[in-house]
Amino acid sequence: MSVLSYGAWEPDSAGVNARDQNGRAILQIAKNVYPIKTGYGPVQALSAIANGALPDTCKGLAFARTSSGGYEIFAGTTTHLYRFISSAWTDYTRVSGGNYNVSADDFWSFAQFGSKLIAVNINDAPQVIDVDTGATAFSALAGSPPNARYVTVVGDFVVLGCLSANNRKVRNSAINDSTGWTVGTNLCDEQEFPDGGRVTGVAGGEFGWVVQEKSIRRMDFHAGADIAFSFERVEKEHGAAAGYSVVSTINAVFFLSDDGFYSFGEQGLVPIGDQRVNRWFRSNSDTTRFFTVVAFSDPYAPRICWSFFNSSGSTIFDRLLIYNWHIDQFTYSDESAQFWATSVTSGKTLEDLDTYGSIDTGVPYSLDSRVWEGGRPVIGAVDSNGKLAFLEGAFPKDVLITTAPMQLIDSRRATVNGVYPIGIFNDATLGLRVGRRENTKSSVNYTASVVPSTSSGIGRFKASGRVHEIELSVTQASGSLWTQIQGIDVDAIDAGAK
Repeated sequence: MSVLSYGAWEPDSAGVNARDQNGRAILQIAKNVYPIKTGYGPVQALSAIANGALPDTCKGLAFARTSSGGYEIFAGTTTHLYRFISSAWTDYTRVSGGNYNVSADDFWSFAQFGSKLIAVNINDAPQVIDVDTGATAFSALAGSPPNARYVTVVGDFVVLGCLSANNRKVRNSAINDSTGWTVGTNLCDEQEFPDGGRVTGVAGGEFGWVVQEKSIRRMDFHAGADIAFSFERVEKEHGAAAGYSVVSTINAVFFLSDDGFYSFGEQGLVPIGDQRVNRWFRSNSDTTRFFTVVAFSDPYAPRICWSFFNSSGSTIFDRLLIYNWHIDQFTYSDESAQFWATSVTSGKTLEDLDTYGSIDTGVPYSLDSRVWEGGRPVIGAVDSNGKLAFLEGAFPKDVLITTAPMQLIDSRRATVNGVYPIGIFNDATLGLRVGRRENTKSSVNYTASVVPSTSSGIGRFKASGRVHEIELSVTQASGSLWTQIQGIDVDAIDAGAK
């Protein structure tokens, strides 16, 4: 038998006998798994934490931390803002000014500054709520800040990007004052960029990033100067074509440009999607809604995700492109949700669990899940039904992994007699299929799915051809969870003809 370790999922390069830089088999499908050092790990199912649903499609999701250490979760629709209270969404829309006016293909952007959660969309005045005061509605942010599409915090400043009056501008607040918006007062300032196109994203931290359609600029604070920030143009050819696709980590910013996925950090501009997933993304997304791709980070792992619409018929986000920036590998998921974001859990007592019915069948997560611990970072979402949900379900999603086409015996026909999956599968159910072709012009013909033997762990076949590809499925709804998928051991013999 011949061991084939699973390598990177790179569908754009999944040609015959494709191998990655470590000599492992390239995959053409890696669905509902995370890339890990030894292969692939499980993506848990998305499960709702509450029965209450938003009355309209979610257009933004955020959390804010109170000074006492608690957390509040907020969401926005095209017309309203809501707070999650007692397993339901409570209307926190402004009292004066009427409904909001988020465009159909646009979203809310949120940032927390001290105890204030600021929410912006380009059609309405920036909104704010103080999560420490017990306020029951958002209101207009004081100081007459401009309408903007994006908001972030850089050091001691609130920064607005893509202003409604000029989409090539950013404005920062007064120092340590989210209500100071008079340019020239207490370091409040505004910057218009003459080139690079419109501002398509801002990201904060100790220094800031301003991403434009064709440019990236770094914001650096100048202590003691009469202006708060200097702007250094660090990339002049590429930027984010999809504005909400911008997400930053500790040392880099990631985004979707016109020609694919990129990172920019200490090593400069890196085309992370080139020859790997860029072509797959174009073929598996609705290009007419390119601007609506939304990025978020995984708070528990060095991963970022881009949510997008799989086709023109998709009514909500129904694909996630997953990237582990530590090991530089992609996968994807077919999980669907109205909106995704980095979120936190709200604590639950045993009495709170009564709302789910039976503790054996009604509770959506295992009792030792971090979902039940208030304030634990998780990947959050508003699911297809408008309910708050977390990517922390009791069981993993169904997995599908398929190798690139392989010549198992050089220049000759081969017969696959058996396939032994390698990994830590515990109580999961496995399925195997073997695809074969007589030549590279032929379409692939798959065998029936086979369950590996309970004694040997081998799936038995008689699959002859010159080129083979092997599919592994993993499903689980009970028992001890599987943890790793590492590869396959293939028993193939010479079929006796060139």
